[in-house]
Parts: sequence; structure tokens; C-alpha cells
Amino acid sequence: AIVLDNGKLFAELPAGVFDVSKAPVKGIIEIIWVSLNQSQHRWGVGGVMTVDGVTVGAFGSIFLQIADATKFIFSLVAGQQAFTEDKIEAWVKNTVNGAMRQELAKRDVRSLMLEREAFVEGCKQKLEPLLEDWGLQFKHIELIELSIPPEYRQAVQDVTLAGFGRQKATFTAQTDADV
Repeated sequence: AIVLDNGKLFAELPAGVFDVSKAPVKGIIEIIWVSLNQSQHRWGVGGVMTVDGVTVGAFGSIFLQIADATKFIFSLVAGQQAFTEDKIEAWVKNTVNGAMRQELAKRDVRSLMLEREAFVEGCKQKLEPLLEDWGLQFKHIELIELSIPPEYRQAVQDVTLAGFGRQKATFTAQTDADV
């Protein structure tokens, strides 16, 4: 809980039971309850051009937790009666989507498909300091789906199948030569 005395920080109290009637406060006392539970928020971006010129999109979830209740109250809540998970999601949405766009744009489609952990780590490095300024802690980000144009998927599949065809032909030729 964050305790304010006439709008100024008086104390930050850990979980527990307290008798605030004996607090040396001279004026209006406000108590703001803060849940430190981890929360899950959706994100999604589309129409991002990768370095190899393919337009992609992606969506997923980001997991956050309030790490500094005082910083969170003074930078985000700022006098609102209630600040729910939906409001946190709305607040961080543009920041998260901006980081996702940058990470998608600086990679090629093949690396996005094969190296999801590198993408997640790049997002984490961008988002951690920004979220920390608001009293939030980055826990994890999930990339649920990477949207790739069907033509690109077909081209990759064709190249892969052609490679398998060459391997089969080589194996068959080698087997025939051994016989």
C-alpha cells in the first residue's frame, strides 16, 4: 500500500495488517492498494517491412509485474480512482508495439521464423528500461504468431522440397552406383 499525506508520499507499506489510526498524519490521508501480481497483456503489429522486403505482422502476449509501487502510482495512476490491468495494457500498448515493430523491421523473415528467442531477447532489451521508468518489471514476452505472406511461405516450401528432391536423387544415384 502507498500512503499519501495531503497528496505527498508518506510511506510505502509491505503486505500485512497496520493500524493507520496512530500514524502521525495532519491532514488528508490516502491509502492506495497496489497488487503486485503478474499480469498478461496482448500486443500485435502488422504491415512491418523486414530487411529482406517482406511485409509481416505478429501478435502475442507480454507479462508484466509492478516492481516499484511508488513509481507506478506517481507515473501512471496519478490520481485515478482505479487503475486496472486493462488500463495498464492501454498505457503500454504503443511502447510495446513500437519495440515489436523495430525488432521485426531489423530482421529478415527467415531469422524471425528460426530464431524466436533472439527476437524475444531483442524486445526485452528495448522494453526493460522503458517499463522500469513506470515502476513495471518485464517478465516475459510470447510471440504467438508471426504472419507471413502465403507467397513467401510457398516459395520457402518450394525451395525446401527441391532440396529434398536433390537429396533423394543423390541418394538414389549413390545406391545404384554401390549396387
